[in-house]
Amino acid sequence: MTQLGNIIRARREEEEEEEEEEEEEEEEEEEEEEEEEEEEEDNWNIIRARREEEEEEEEEEEEEEEEEEEEEEEEEEEEEEEKVEEDDNDNDDRVTMRTIQTVPLLCLIGFFTGPLQVSCVKVIPLDMSTNSLDDPYYNCHSKIEQKLKIPGYVPLPKKYFKTWNAAKIHLAKLGPTLGNFNPIYGTAIMAYTIGDSLYSDFNAAVREGGKSKYAYKHFAFKDFYFLFNRALQAKKTGPACYEVFRGIKGIRFTIPGKVVRFGQFASSSKIKKIAQGFGEDTFFSIKTCYGVSISPISLRPYQQEVIIPPYEKFTVISRKKTHKGVFIRLVSQGLFSRFNCDALKGVSIKIPTVRTVQVLCLIGFFTGPLQVSCLKKIPLDMSKHCVDDQYINCYYKKEFKVQMPGYIPVPMKYMLIWNAARWHWAKLGPSVGNINPIYGTAIVAYTIGGDLYRDFTDAVRTAGKSKYSYNHFPFKDYFFLLTRFVQARKIIGKCYEVLRGVNGIHFKVHSKQLVRFGQFASSSLVKEQAQNFGQDTFFSIKTCHGVPIYDLSYYPHQMEVLIPPYETFIVTHHQKTLKGVTIRLESYGVSSWFNCEALSGY
Repeated sequence: MTQLGNIIRARREEEEEEEEEEEEEEEEEEEEEEEEEEEEEDNWNIIRARREEEEEEEEEEEEEEEEEEEEEEEEEEEEEEEKVEEDDNDNDDRVTMRTIQTVPLLCLIGFFTGPLQVSCVKVIPLDMSTNSLDDPYYNCHSKIEQKLKIPGYVPLPKKYFKTWNAAKIHLAKLGPTLGNFNPIYGTAIMAYTIGDSLYSDFNAAVREGGKSKYAYKHFAFKDFYFLFNRALQAKKTGPACYEVFRGIKGIRFTIPGKVVRFGQFASSSKIKKIAQGFGEDTFFSIKTCYGVSISPISLRPYQQEVIIPPYEKFTVISRKKTHKGVFIRLVSQGLFSRFNCDALKGVSIKIPTVRTVQVLCLIGFFTGPLQVSCLKKIPLDMSKHCVDDQYINCYYKKEFKVQMPGYIPVPMKYMLIWNAARWHWAKLGPSVGNINPIYGTAIVAYTIGGDLYRDFTDAVRTAGKSKYSYNHFPFKDYFFLLTRFVQARKIIGKCYEVLRGVNGIHFKVHSKQLVRFGQFASSSLVKEQAQNFGQDTFFSIKTCHGVPIYDLSYYPHQMEVLIPPYETFIVTHHQKTLKGVTIRLESYGVSSWFNCEALSGY
């Protein structure tokens, strides 16, 4: 038994030893596996580290490439801006008509109440926006308003019904604060300020709605445009000008010409910080005289919003770089619209053409310049085709007509300008002395500029050509008022030394030649003011029949002196300069082909 027990014990010991050996082997295998895993992990760490190093190197390379691209873009911008500055110096007031493509357009409309801000910084021109729909609806609004009075009518595509209904709800909350302001006008303004897709879609469409017959046919906002435009006109109850600010994100504007329009209903703010919140890639400081304060009807009254219509034009006073972008100063220069009441004609819209390039260039000075990219050489002569009536011994007949209560001496399409002139005249008050209000208003209207200035000056230069031309001269009474004002203000023996700048024309003259401007020619007592409007031909003038009008002017800083079309001058000197031609004129009396012909209709 003892021997058997020893055998069993020995086997157990062997088994235990074998088990221990197996366990040791397993432990060794586990250690080896752990070592292998550690090695693999170390390898992965090495690989990961290498990848991270490679990624860092790639990022550094990308950053370097981005920096190089940014440097190249900055160099390109600087080169482009240098070119623009050279163009500005060479071309002064010439307006280069360019189109704005889709992405820059989306950036442009990104201000107030519905900004569609996109991550882009484009360098594009700010010009006269010739593709925009700019109809002011002079003397035709009643026809469309009948349609808008239909109960339940919504002046928008179905896509925007929700916005319209929300606007009605918000407007109802204002209650009696609206006073007697037309509710449908208020709803239109409120809908605009809600700031959803209506705002961005509407302004994008306005900027292109006048591009062609096809574009206008497919303009989806005809009724809303009319209603919103009428609402702003109704809201503007006085001649007030506003100092406002407009911030743009994503665009740095270049300025190819001295006269610009926004070409849309442009939002701005009376508060600088509010405007800065919407971008400073381009930041505008603006004096607007046709913008309308809408804060009482806005969904966001704290923004102190002022809406600028697409047909208000501005003079560019300055443009400079800032550490955040570009700063541009604009000052209102009146109105300019290519269309009127064309919304009634549907697809029959007509694109106006430039009629007489020489005349359009010539009138490019003061209060309503239409600057065009032209440089013509034409003779300055006695302007035999102009209207030059002095109304000697017959003015009393016309005065009886123009002084009738409520009489308006301009065609109805210029009513907005005439009313603005009346507001400005009333604002001048007793400072103007005992000047007859109808004459004073006529002068103010002339200095406001816009369509009235341009069309009137164009017509005066050609309406004396024939009986037919004069019979179709639509400014007979207005011409009479300006003539009588100049005659009444003239001081016998008083002459003025003035300057006149013209852009786009090299006038041809010879010494001792007799000439007339053949229009009411604006000039300035200040050389720098005249130079701002062109130096292709620059006149130094001694006028003895021109009269100062700056005390009545919409732009008194221009120190304007108005020369009548019948004053004759003698050329005493002329010479070429680096910038153009200089001509010295001295008054040589007056001359008229006609007298009192405005009464007989010859």
